[in-house]
Amino acid sequence: MVPSRVILVCALLLLGPSVALAEKPDSKKVLAAVKTQLNTLKAPGAVMEVLKDAAVDKTFPEHVFVTVLYPQFPVARAVPKPLKPACLYVQGGDGKLTLLADLQALNDYFGRNVKARKTDEEIKNASKAFLKLYQHFQQDGFYAFALMDGETKIEMGEQGKECTVVSVVMKGGNGKMTLVVKFNPEGNYIGVSTSQLLERGPRPRCQATKLLDPDPIVRHMAEEALLSMGRHAREYLLEQRAKASPELQKAIDAIWERIQREGR
Repeated sequence: MVPSRVILVCALLLLGPSVALAEKPDSKKVLAAVKTQLNTLKAPGAVMEVLKDAAVDKTFPEHVFVTVLYPQFPVARAVPKPLKPACLYVQGGDGKLTLLADLQALNDYFGRNVKARKTDEEIKNASKAFLKLYQHFQQDGFYAFALMDGETKIEMGEQGKECTVVSVVMKGGNGKMTLVVKFNPEGNYIGVSTSQLLERGPRPRCQATKLLDPDPIVRHMAEEALLSMGRHAREYLLEQRAKASPELQKAIDAIWERIQREGR
């Protein structure tokens, strides 16, 4: 039996020298490259994560996306242009690192890279991927979004197929986001329309400093706000703990333990 690797190599040789297998970049190296880029822009202090999502991986199998978030609570942090408080970086098999700072940049990137989506499944995956990436632009570190997969549907529009995708806010507030992602008859991405209404829930202000307030109502309100924020309040609590008195440190530890114990 001829090994499958040999068969693959022979097939590539028959197809000619212009054919090559693009490899997905190493996520750790991409993360390091983003950090270097942010340092060059003199923009430290970002929370960075490699984005992991099934629809994104299916739509961009050779790309690595990194979410970049500058915390805006309890004190807003200014970021230099062309960055935004919540933005994305992406690197494909060509090794080029690209900043996606807003809807227009994401729209352009999809226009260049999302083509020939012939099946409904491919169109749905591409649309879900757009929603997942677009959601990050609305992120302030406390929202938790959930895809309403049952509401995903494809209809025929004037220019081709249109896929509706919907997500709702599960934590960090209330709201809903609806996107209609459009494709031409060749299956190429051609645009998107967005509709959203988001209402923020509690955000870090001074709640940690009120955990020992002599007024029990104030203490209760501070606790409830922190519990509502859940694990997303971790960085804020750590920051406040570092400059708190021993008594307040114990109170902060207790509220964090409760957040973890209750799975918030």
